[in-house]
Amino acid sequence: MLRRFTRPFLILVILIICLMVAGTSWVYGQSSPPASNPSSPNSQTDSPDRALAPLGSAFTYQGELEDDNRSANGSYDFSFRLLDGPDPSLAGQIGSPVAVNDVTVENGIFTVQLDFGASPFTGEARWLEISVARAGETLTALTPTQPLTAVPYALFGEDADADPANELNSNLSFTGTTLQISDAGGTLSQDLGTFNGNLIITTNGRLGVRESSPITDLQINQSDGLIGGTGGLTLSRSTNWKIMHTGSHLSFVEDNVRRAYIETGTGNYVTVSDETQKKDVEPLGTVMADVLRLKPVEYRYNTQDEAAAMNYGFIAQDVAAIFPELTRTAEDGTLGLSYADFGVLAIASIQEQQAQIEALQRENAALRVEMNEIRGLLSQGSTSANGAVPATWRSAPATGGAATTDGPNLGSLFSLNGLGWLGLVLVGALLLRARRKGDRAG
Repeated sequence: MLRRFTRPFLILVILIICLMVAGTSWVYGQSSPPASNPSSPNSQTDSPDRALAPLGSAFTYQGELEDDNRSANGSYDFSFRLLDGPDPSLAGQIGSPVAVNDVTVENGIFTVQLDFGASPFTGEARWLEISVARAGETLTALTPTQPLTAVPYALFGEDADADPANELNSNLSFTGTTLQISDAGGTLSQDLGTFNGNLIITTNGRLGVRESSPITDLQINQSDGLIGGTGGLTLSRSTNWKIMHTGSHLSFVEDNVRRAYIETGTGNYVTVSDETQKKDVEPLGTVMADVLRLKPVEYRYNTQDEAAAMNYGFIAQDVAAIFPELTRTAEDGTLGLSYADFGVLAIASIQEQQAQIEALQRENAALRVEMNEIRGLLSQGSTSANGAVPATWRSAPATGGAATTDGPNLGSLFSLNGLGWLGLVLVGALLLRARRKGDRAG
């Protein structure tokens, strides 16, 4: 079988085998580099020189940039100035500006490395003034300036004298509200429960303002009790509301004007109502007809469950249609009622009703007098039926003078007295007729 292979064919096979062996050796040499010597002084991972290399004074600053009210995208040039105050027109520049050009901004976000050195950071506050422009254009300063936080200072928060004898030890302890810090130089004690002698925090968590032994969670010993003074608790927004002890009462003060107070000894809530505090005073007028239109209701608030007691009152929208002055509108638009003013309406209604009662009483008194007169006339008429002439049945001359007995005064028949006498005459006539009929029958 070997005789069939020619010499050139054998030479070709031998060359292929040699190439395969050479290729395998080359690949093995590429995949298996020589192992490094762990103890080599040139090792980067364990090199003492690399471990002790200084961190440097550069720090990273990241910001967000808008261009024409849209998030910026593209290449921009920046310039940063370090200032000792927030107002560039008044502050002084610290060191030299740092220019950073061709910064790539994506979706408004940019990140740069700034290095002003270590000397500017000596403990005082610092601000950055940032100027920016599209690459190659004129820079524009942005407002406001940006305050630097403590990160750059932390880079150099090392011991000034590098003396290990006075380095801080880990011995920290609390005794009551006193913090004790021990180091090689001794022990420093600091009472954290007292600040400037006016703010006291006790070990049981109570806070006293100018009160060394607060008896409640918060106790304020007021600096004064004056309406316009500094004492009390102030809540500020568009106005200043102050809650304070004014000597005799717990007062509620708005912009140094007392609006109400809680009376000491009774707890009564008192609204200030002195005439010196009011203007445009006018009588209320008649209100009873409108008071009768009010619709008292009972209800529960949405936050109450069905077991809660019913509340008595009014619906603000109903009252607003009758007495809009009694309604109030809160910041969220909901309506409320000044229930204290309902008492004024009740008193005004009682007074109005009492005036009507007194008028009716006077009218009734007058009617009683007239009725008594009629009863007297009727009683006198019953005696005159026997032939006697009532003493009051006498006419008087039109022009005055003594009374005559010529007969009744016909001109007065349509007065009350006249009508009474007319009735008596009719009764007498009927009695006389009845007597004549009786005589005829006899």
